[in-house]
Amino acid sequence: MLNWLKSGNNIVIEPYFNHTNLQGQSPFDRLKANGITYRSAGENIGYNYSVKKLEEAWMNSPGHRANILNTSYTHVGLGLYPGENGSLYGVQVFAGY
Repeated sequence: MLNWLKSGNNIVIEPYFNHTNLQGQSPFDRLKANGITYRSAGENIGYNYSVKKLEEAWMNSPGHRANILNTSYTHVGLGLYPGENGSLYGVQVFAGY
């Protein structure tokens, strides 16, 4: 449900749930396309019914947890999108400089 795009100084959330957006860009492609250079980068996407449950799900997933705890990341961007039936979609974009 979440895919981020940079529009001016804003981050726009697309209603599409995949690491690759509808234009075929990966998170790394989108960072580069927006002039963001990095040494390391990662992205977590997920959905649940509360921020707490979403974060718990990420922390219980080895890959997502590794992104959250990765000490090479120095910056993070977060986005939340309210879905249908009370669901909540989230994205975390990590970058290390």
